[in-house]
Amino acid sequence: MKPGRMLSPIALAGALFLGLSSCGGGSNSSGGGGGPTPTPTPPPAAGADIAITNVRVLPMDGSGASDGMTVRIKDGLILEVATTASTPADATTVIDGSGKVLMPGLIDAHVHVYDDYEMPLFPANGVTTVRNMWGTPQLLTLRQRIRSGSLLGPEIVTSGPIIDGNPQFWATSDVATSPAEGRALVQAHKAAGYDFIKVYFGLDANTFAAIADEAGQQGLRYAGHAPRAFGVEEVYGSEIWSVEHLDGYLSAIVNPASGYVPGSSSIEDLFAILRDIRDGLRPASDLYSPSERARLAQVSLAADTAHVPTLSFWQQRYLTRAEVTAQKARPEMRFIHPSVRAEWAAAADAFFARYTDEQLELFDLQHDEDYRILADLFAAGVEIPTGTDARNPYVLFGFSMHEELEHYVTAGLSEMDALRWATSGAARLLGLEARIGRVVSGLEADLILLDADPSVDIANSTRIAAVFVDGRRYSRAQLDAALENVANGF
Repeated sequence: MKPGRMLSPIALAGALFLGLSSCGGGSNSSGGGGGPTPTPTPPPAAGADIAITNVRVLPMDGSGASDGMTVRIKDGLILEVATTASTPADATTVIDGSGKVLMPGLIDAHVHVYDDYEMPLFPANGVTTVRNMWGTPQLLTLRQRIRSGSLLGPEIVTSGPIIDGNPQFWATSDVATSPAEGRALVQAHKAAGYDFIKVYFGLDANTFAAIADEAGQQGLRYAGHAPRAFGVEEVYGSEIWSVEHLDGYLSAIVNPASGYVPGSSSIEDLFAILRDIRDGLRPASDLYSPSERARLAQVSLAADTAHVPTLSFWQQRYLTRAEVTAQKARPEMRFIHPSVRAEWAAAADAFFARYTDEQLELFDLQHDEDYRILADLFAAGVEIPTGTDARNPYVLFGFSMHEELEHYVTAGLSEMDALRWATSGAARLLGLEARIGRVVSGLEADLILLDADPSVDIANSTRIAAVFVDGRRYSRAQLDAALENVANGF
């Protein structure tokens, strides 16, 4: 897979985002819960009694893989995990797991979802839980439909609308320009039924502090972007739940000796340095300081600040013209609503009006730094749950989760460590570790049955034979039928 492209600090500080922004809601042209409703896939029986025998289990509980196991599922829970030789296969349904691998369902800790049709795309790709970063009342209704079994989809943990300062970046954001307004919005989001607070980079320092304090009083956590009113170390030390997209990291680790000053140097100054690095005239460490990168990882660890890097977003951010053409030709694109595809194409055209292909290619070097940041965070012991930022251009619901796993391995993590941050590690971030994220008795049966072992080759995460959602088994044929229902609904 071709390395992606990292957004430049000067672009962040100056023009910011053309088209759809990371973490943004974009235009909800397909309806905000009122888009095409896929033909329902009849759900399996809710209280199914299933035994998967002779299966290899990746429990993701800190232990290694176990072969020759039987996993018993009943009433939506994992009833038992034991060796097949010691476990009678007296369940109503017995599945021979010989040659297959069972692991927890994947968790995408950063998505933007709105519509009915998007929901089946996640379990069809083994994603059984998502953290949504811009909630709406319609989404809360969709969540109830999923929980009732009337709509195939993932468990959803969601914020309310983004809370931004003035001027707001998105027209439909909630805006807080004073501590009192910030506190009132936190209270309103809690009353509406949202699970956490999403903050954006336009908040002033006093309002941000009030939102953080009120969230704590309301029993809510807050996550999002690093407000420009703070230095990144202040944000990391503010008890923020998680920082999205490694926000603020690149600007914070620029090597002063490079001559590049984020926020004041020109984009051409940056391109000149990147060309020198590309051509072997100077090392990458001339632009980004390895010692500062490692130190900031230690700051994050000390502050207990998680990072959700969304490398899938960065990988798709600065695509060349040929790469966009290739993205449009992906067979999975037929599962994306035509209006969203049009938004994505318009966003790409806006970049083409601003940058040449050669300039777009230069951002590969920044994406390489992104990998090194992730590696340092992992080495330091910082929490790094997987998230894709799905709904941003060419970051496909569900499908991009497998690309995110590949990025983690490219950054130097083992396959097992990448899978851990997509399962038990992400469950811990969401506060759901007692419910999901491991294959152990007593937890909810959100599971994936695979035809090959992703702990050996991460690409095997796509080889899904069946998915269990709250103990309901969906075969590959049923998942494919759900996908076809989506495509045929447009």
